[in-house]
Amino acid sequence: MPYKRNAIVENLREVLTRLESAIVNNESQIKFGDSKAGIIPSRRKVIVESILNHLEDSTKDNYSIMIDAETGYGKTYDIGLLSYISAQAGYSHLIAVPNQSSLMNQAKDMISGAFPVNICTAYSIDELINLLQQKNAGPTTLIVQHSLLFKEENFKKLRAVLFDQQKQELLISVDEADSIHDEVSFNNLRKLHTEYNPFYWTATPDARFSNICGKIISPARSNRKCIISVIRAENVITKTNYATKFKLVVAVSLFTEVMPYFLLSLVLNKFIPCATAKIGLTSGVGLASFMINNLIIGCVLMVITVLLTCIVCYVCKKVFDLDVGAAYLKRFIANLKNLFEYEEPSPAYEYIEQCEETFKYREIVSCIIDPQNAKEVLSLIRWNVHSPITESALILANDIDNIMNLNFILQNEDKIYQNGKILPLKRHALYNQIEPEDVSYGYYRLKLREQNFVNCIKQQYPNISEDCISKLKDKIDLTNSTPQYLKYRVLHGFIDLTLQYLTGYDNTELDKQRKEDLLKLVNLICNKLLIDCPDGKIEERDIEKLICFLEEKGFSKDFARNQLLPQIKDVILFLTNYSGDNQKLIIDNWRLSNELHFLMHRFMKSCDNLNLFCKQNKCIFAGFDSNDLHIAEKKPFFKISYNDGKCDAEYCDYDDCDIETLAKCGLITLVDGSKGRGFDSEYNHVVSMFTQSYSEFNNPSDTLQNLGRNRERNPYRQSWFFVAYGRKTKLFVEDVLNKLNLEQTAFFKKVLLPAQKKFNKLKKGRIGIELKQQIEIYVANVINKKAEHEGLRYDILKGYINALVFKTYQELHKMNHFNEKETLKDLKKTLKDTEKYLSKYEDRIRNKGRLDILYRMGYSVVSIMMKAIYYLWVASDRIIFKVQHALNIGKNVNCNKAITYIHIVNNYSLERVLKCQKVMNKAYELANKYSNQDMKKILNLVQSKIYINVLDQSISALSESDLLTILNVLYPRDDNKDRLNKIIQFKTDLTNLSQEKMMGKYQCLELLNIVKYINKVNNEIVKCQKYYYSIDDNNNSASCLGVHYKVLEALDARSYYTWEQFSIKWEQKEVDLYSLGYYLVNFVYNIVTTSAIIYFWDLCKYSLTRTIKVIPINYIDSLFYTITSFTQTIPIDITAFAQTIPIHFMDPFVSISVSIFMSAWCLLFTFMQLNRDAFTGFLFDININKDVLLDMNKLELIDKQEEVNSVINVQGIINLINQQEGKDAFMPVTS
Repeated sequence: MPYKRNAIVENLREVLTRLESAIVNNESQIKFGDSKAGIIPSRRKVIVESILNHLEDSTKDNYSIMIDAETGYGKTYDIGLLSYISAQAGYSHLIAVPNQSSLMNQAKDMISGAFPVNICTAYSIDELINLLQQKNAGPTTLIVQHSLLFKEENFKKLRAVLFDQQKQELLISVDEADSIHDEVSFNNLRKLHTEYNPFYWTATPDARFSNICGKIISPARSNRKCIISVIRAENVITKTNYATKFKLVVAVSLFTEVMPYFLLSLVLNKFIPCATAKIGLTSGVGLASFMINNLIIGCVLMVITVLLTCIVCYVCKKVFDLDVGAAYLKRFIANLKNLFEYEEPSPAYEYIEQCEETFKYREIVSCIIDPQNAKEVLSLIRWNVHSPITESALILANDIDNIMNLNFILQNEDKIYQNGKILPLKRHALYNQIEPEDVSYGYYRLKLREQNFVNCIKQQYPNISEDCISKLKDKIDLTNSTPQYLKYRVLHGFIDLTLQYLTGYDNTELDKQRKEDLLKLVNLICNKLLIDCPDGKIEERDIEKLICFLEEKGFSKDFARNQLLPQIKDVILFLTNYSGDNQKLIIDNWRLSNELHFLMHRFMKSCDNLNLFCKQNKCIFAGFDSNDLHIAEKKPFFKISYNDGKCDAEYCDYDDCDIETLAKCGLITLVDGSKGRGFDSEYNHVVSMFTQSYSEFNNPSDTLQNLGRNRERNPYRQSWFFVAYGRKTKLFVEDVLNKLNLEQTAFFKKVLLPAQKKFNKLKKGRIGIELKQQIEIYVANVINKKAEHEGLRYDILKGYINALVFKTYQELHKMNHFNEKETLKDLKKTLKDTEKYLSKYEDRIRNKGRLDILYRMGYSVVSIMMKAIYYLWVASDRIIFKVQHALNIGKNVNCNKAITYIHIVNNYSLERVLKCQKVMNKAYELANKYSNQDMKKILNLVQSKIYINVLDQSISALSESDLLTILNVLYPRDDNKDRLNKIIQFKTDLTNLSQEKMMGKYQCLELLNIVKYINKVNNEIVKCQKYYYSIDDNNNSASCLGVHYKVLEALDARSYYTWEQFSIKWEQKEVDLYSLGYYLVNFVYNIVTTSAIIYFWDLCKYSLTRTIKVIPINYIDSLFYTITSFTQTIPIDITAFAQTIPIHFMDPFVSISVSIFMSAWCLLFTFMQLNRDAFTGFLFDININKDVLLDMNKLELIDKQEEVNSVINVQGIINLINQQEGKDAFMPVTS
């Protein structure tokens, strides 16, 4: 070792003895020499004692130590104390801090303020060497930056001083050692380590140093008083399921359903074997069919069900506090609906709701009280009951979704922002539609907050009376409006700031005085107000004094004068306007006081300036990099206005130092987008918020650092730390936070390092994903921006790919702690995955948005069934239409329109024209991008087989006269024969002319106009079909051709006229045939539907009878079948006919299949009857989109063919790089 260990050990013992003596004597601080600042003995003792124990152990051969202390623990003071100890032993102390001059100055100021040591800072290598070689200067603390010590050219110069000549007698400390990321610096540190055994200080421990250190010291985390909570984002229905124990209730309900069947089967097997042989108890449908015709057995089943249900419900209510009642039917419906109308959860909303609903009891004041005396209980609750909503927060969030959702919360807007858009379904919409608890979600949460408060009190005082609780609830502000609470937070902060100015106390001392003798504090402040602020106004001579006070706090002079001074004047007026109990309330400044908030609300109404400041400054967003919201980088703002997809920020022109001081003084809630903000907060709670697993806020080491940002300086306030994460996020920090109380070394090696390795593994995978995305984005951007005659040159592409690969190598190298072998292994795996990913680029474009094959199969089955139901339902309308147009065509003013409309209805299907519409619109959208430049790309699209095919399906069935009629409807003021000729000629040329001849014949704009005409014709065909099927469309679906021919229109089919225009005579027998066909179609359809309803009824009837305890099953069946018969407009014997199909005599597989089919048919039929718009919306919107997705993707693939070719080139480059060996293969090349 370069220093004598015994000399250091001896001085460590002396300091430790002094620290222990101060702790025994209850000294809050001790000072060394004539230093200005003192240190906290209890915190410094842990470090000193641990270092001493390690250095005393003579069996050790490695005396290097890593001190893993959280942010805010006071590591700089520990480093300063080590400087003091080394100076007492006669040694210098070299301290290396991260590469920021501000950190050097901060370390110098803190150490010189607390310890009597000689401190020098060096900014150049020559300056450092001179300081190290001074023999007569005595022990010196040298502060330098990492780069000055470990940079290669500097380290070579230092080698002569530190290694080649006689070793220096000095201690070395490396602060924030984890921030040394480059390989050269780390290798130089390793060389220094072997000779000098440095002390490493960090808040984010690193495996690199744990492997080389002889001891790890991790103080303080195990005895934190901070409440730690991990919040997973859930939607409203799922979240309230937990609160109401819905899953347990469902299990109980299923138990009460199954048990009667089980008991009845035992009875039948024992006493009626012939019946069991007949019906076969393996078939539930068979048992149901048997019981339909056996009234006694049905009654027995009902009795058993009723008795068992009553017993189970009674036990659940008494033992488990479960109310298994009719209210859960609503919740069951809400959960079913939640499957189809899913509300996306947001960590921002979950965090805010958790803050509003949480109450914790932490004993700060203890005394014996009467639990029936509300006044005495309130005196304890004032200090012992805490809620996070009352404390100003540091919210760490850097993803746009959370930022926008927090912004909406603070503006009282019930919106959810996700992936760049506002979701159509509001957060509470589904809950408020059904109201499972018969109240709105806002009222439900209000009652939940109130209940949580009552539970918090009852846990401590079980014998408290309801009357006492009622009085306490009146004293507590139990509203759950976060925007309003944040306004109160600002005013609470101003009250404390004003009281600090008047009394000279800091925040902790102020709370101490409130707790010990509030009346004395009130008298002190009243006297100060009488002397310094007569009539509630600050004397002019005291204004400068107040400005100086604010500057000492850390505010700039201009900000203090212009922004804070007017508010403090208003607060002084607030204090002097009241006297007695109200003034006492204000000085006590309890953040949960309902009475104080009432006074604040009333006062802010009369002070517009204060009210505006509190409203505007309740939350500030700061520290955000460039983002998709187009908000200025690093510029703080108050809120974002979001209209029509555009964001407009209300910027905040505060300096960073003023923002940090506002947060320190509890005057704002700060949402910070940087990795972490290091301001010295006196009291706040901290939350890390993220939606992606790879977020740095999910990094276990960084989470510990963020936890440490809550300094716990004020023992009279509760500290909070939250981690709020997305629903699909893989969480790495929960185990780390739950096991803080483990022994130091065990926590680091058994908890933190494994979690860090898992996170790094995810990050490695993410690096590969980012490499793939960067390549695709680069290729797309270059292709889109290049001139027509240019290509993406191979050498430029290769240079860019090499640079990307080398950047990936560097990132992996850092993550692998500069292990070359492991890095090359990871990189080759990443490149192999990237190559495989790029090889499927064409397939990804072709299959974008398509479901997996298994989902497509299920989707197709449902789609076919829905089509069968719908087309059977409207089949008879075709017959009606034949009669309808025969009766009315002669009355139409414009026969050409009517004839065209009839032709469209008879010769097109709605599905076909909708598919054509989607594909044609996509083709036009892609082609329109090249309207002035690239004829070749336009022709690639319109001469593709896909476009020609939909063109044939769309306008080929139209005669020239029909096509001209449609064009005349679309362009009524023009002569459309020219348009007609262009469309016909264009259709012929697409298949007959080559691309070169087409380019010679057509211009870009001319070609696009013809495509546009065709699209409009097809849109009119779509409108005719939608008009015929009575399908609503927001985009003006009324057809100009079919205004007199709406489907399902009431019509007397037996009133006959002639269709004179076509000279067709409608004979009586022909019309009778149409009528007979109409009734036959309805007859068959009703048989199928009724059979489905009957068997679906058989499957689920006994679930329904559980809630109908009085009516016998036979009566229910009779009523059901009667209603069914009337509903289907068919005789009762058809129902009887449907019942004759004996499902239980079939093969079990066939029986199950038929039952499932019938049940599905019944459900879909019911869905169509209840909500026909939604049914047709699925068939003719969602379903059509899925069906044409492949064709639309193929068009996009044609459009992106140049990108595909470039990606193939990239794939070849990566394959070539990956085949090479060694680090040199990944060095970037210069183009």
